[in-house]
Amino acid sequence: MTEIHIGNGHISTGLKPSIPDTVTLSKALEKRFATLREDHLRMRGVSLRVPEELKSDMLLWLCMLKRHKRKDYRNSDAELKATREVCQWTVSVNHRLRGQIGNPPKVQWRD
Repeated sequence: MTEIHIGNGHISTGLKPSIPDTVTLSKALEKRFATLREDHLRMRGVSLRVPEELKSDMLLWLCMLKRHKRKDYRNSDAELKATREVCQWTVSVNHRLRGQIGNPPKVQWRD
């Protein structure tokens, strides 16, 4: 975890080194989300709308992604959790968009 020392105290940023799987996830999700947006517009004729309850997760994921693109390979626990939520939502929406039967698959995470 990164610490910033100020005077006699310190402040923790909550960021820790990202494992390679986390970096890969953030970048792969960007590609899959872009494809989902394009496919949704093409197949349904309307833009994909992110549910209100997922918007804070989207912001956290995008912050982490931006950091990773700058080659700053750190993330917070909240960013990782949010990225996993966006990933699961993307899988679920894609499942419905393609008319697949049954419940959408659950993404299995290795911790």
